[in-house]
Amino acid sequence: MHLYYNAHDKSDLRKLGELLSFESSVRNPGDNKSESPEPEGLKRQVNFIFRTINGINAVTGLIFLLSGIIIFFEFRKVEADFGTSAFVIVSFVLGLCGITFFIYSALGFMLTVRSLQQMLLYAIGGGFVFVAMIFACAVRIPNTSVLLRNVSSEMMESLYLSKNGDPIQRAKWTYVQNSLHCCGVLNFWDWCEPKNVTHEQQGFNPQCAVPPSCFSNNSSDRLQDAAAIQIKIDPHRPIFVRGCYSLQMETLHLNINLYRSFGYLRIILVGFAVLFAIFLMMVFHR
Repeated sequence: MHLYYNAHDKSDLRKLGELLSFESSVRNPGDNKSESPEPEGLKRQVNFIFRTINGINAVTGLIFLLSGIIIFFEFRKVEADFGTSAFVIVSFVLGLCGITFFIYSALGFMLTVRSLQQMLLYAIGGGFVFVAMIFACAVRIPNTSVLLRNVSSEMMESLYLSKNGDPIQRAKWTYVQNSLHCCGVLNFWDWCEPKNVTHEQQGFNPQCAVPPSCFSNNSSDRLQDAAAIQIKIDPHRPIFVRGCYSLQMETLHLNINLYRSFGYLRIILVGFAVLFAIFLMMVFHR
């Protein structure tokens, strides 16, 4: 009888010890850190890289927004220039894409990488921004052929109105010819009537109402092919013989290519951020 009770007591004690060890393992499943260590250092590095990328993109978006505002007000000041309507549209594109890029990147900067769902939402949002910027740059920034056609027709119409005494168009030509050192659309003969008069038609006596902005005070601007008409208009001052169309198009081409490059840069930055988010999604999935 004594041996039975001793065996029974030992069996109960063994069961009680197993029960206590099981409860302890349930209450503290992560106590054994040596078997499943948390990669806290890796998480901090990932968040640092993610926030750095989005911080740079946010600053870039803010710069694009300010650039769009500056371009809008600058071209509003010089609205006498030809082709400025295209740049007003470009300024809106830069500003709108800039503020969208800034908001998207600022949200990414404040985000802490924790789960697959967060990266999925970030990547989907970046995909929408990416497609929207490509569409805006392709549709709203004018291409070369459209720019050539619009500016050419605008200059010819403005010249016709200026000859008929329109003060607004006259002021526009004064600004353009003074700033670019040019005269007329193709050359100074555009201010003469009839327009098809040549140097050899000396006896035709064309009427050349050349505005004062076509004349230069610097004798080095005088060219040889202006000599024939120089005597009939003003023998004391040299005249600009190059037309404003080619010079205007050179300026517009330079500006359009610059703003198009800004658009491509935005697209590349958004695409890089989206690719990094997809990379993090793959890491979380594994």
